[in-house]
Amino acid sequence: VGKVKYVYPLFVDTADGKNNWQILIKDVNEFQDLADVNFDASNDNSQLELLVVFKGKWADKSQFVRTGSRVMLKGLTRVDFTDEESTQMNYSFQYKLVADEPKRGISVRFVVQNLTVDVSSETLDSFQIPQLLNSRKRKADDHHGSNKQATYHKLDQLRASNDNTTYNVYGVVTSYSYPRPTKGKDFVTLISIIDESQTSLDLVFFFPEGCSPQVHRIGDVIRVHRLSVVVYNGKLQGNKAPGTSILLFGGADSLNDGDGAPLDEDSIHPYQSLPTPRTGTAVNYTFTQDDARRTLSIAAWGRAFLTADQPDPPNADAYLRRIADLAGDEAEADLVC
Repeated sequence: VGKVKYVYPLFVDTADGKNNWQILIKDVNEFQDLADVNFDASNDNSQLELLVVFKGKWADKSQFVRTGSRVMLKGLTRVDFTDEESTQMNYSFQYKLVADEPKRGISVRFVVQNLTVDVSSETLDSFQIPQLLNSRKRKADDHHGSNKQATYHKLDQLRASNDNTTYNVYGVVTSYSYPRPTKGKDFVTLISIIDESQTSLDLVFFFPEGCSPQVHRIGDVIRVHRLSVVVYNGKLQGNKAPGTSILLFGGADSLNDGDGAPLDEDSIHPYQSLPTPRTGTAVNYTFTQDDARRTLSIAAWGRAFLTADQPDPPNADAYLRRIADLAGDEAEADLVC
């Protein structure tokens, strides 16, 4: 038994093609029997945190769970982390728990917004996601049913402003960080993007825990509505503003039918949609056919741009140093690892 500390975005495991949905639970208590479970019992002194992975149908039917929910898990498979996974984790987990369809005897209880929901291996196929908690799902008529089309700007058209001006933009991810804790309550995420104007922009987002963008890989596509632009250290920087919303899509390699042909427009879906900062809840976003075409177009451009041999700028190696040659009086140096 534990409390959900973090909810990770849904993604497809390239090894088996199944949806994967992960949660981090904290304040973990162990019970031998479901009848002994006390969700009201506090275990804030527990140092044990577990990564729980829901696969396939378990992933599809568990996404209504939110940060702060209580969860009881029984019968999941314990899997040790590989050495490679351990070096990539920000936490010192020793193992993770996996719920997958072939495994029988799994029981999960969620307590979300004072509603208790039970699901097991035997009831998984017939389990209906609670409608009251289904706001994470996009409304069906929001995909192509709206006639409203946002106005988008290329990155070379952005200007810093003090009059609350915001922009809608698309970009291809060229670098990114995972959400990191700050000294305050929010987590910070850094994302660098580029578009067909070959103009780059750094995005710095502060969101509450569990509501931060989680980029999968370089080359992914990001759509940001209501982006604020400021000047920081002499460069333009994108920040969230009231009402900022974000969609993340896979890059060109994931937006195809498996034979290299682009997906049809009705099959384009984000792998993560982010809430507005003001509410902290999931948004129902608008995504038109024009948006689908724009996503496919910039994804294809991004793949071509990122795989092309880019000429080095003049004096590109002027600051290139070996670590052994670094001198204490050098202010700046470039390292290639």
